[in-house]
Amino acid sequence: MSDKGDKVLKDFGLRIKTLRELKGLSQMELAEKCGYSNKAMISFIESGKRKINQERVQLLADALEVSPSELFGDAVDDAKFRRLKAYYDELNDSQRKTLVNYAEFLKGSDPK
Repeated sequence: MSDKGDKVLKDFGLRIKTLRELKGLSQMELAEKCGYSNKAMISFIESGKRKINQERVQLLADALEVSPSELFGDAVDDAKFRRLKAYYDELNDSQRKTLVNYAEFLKGSDPK
């Protein structure tokens, strides 16, 4: 496989791993949700050592509660945003104001 193909598989695997961890799932739990009898397939996918077909992409997307397209794009950033939004939604008004002030402070201290 080409270096570019290897990178695509590794990036895809990293997205799967990150989404799995954000959902709090073990490799075995994700494997079971996808109908696999052990975690080996998930391990191979996450390490970029296994190509998967469209049907398996859909199984992973369903198990991770994302769209198949999210597995190929900015799924990691989207998932992190949704997780942060869920935390924000659980805060009371005072806590939200504190969080916004802190975010503004961090943005203001950015040396870019």
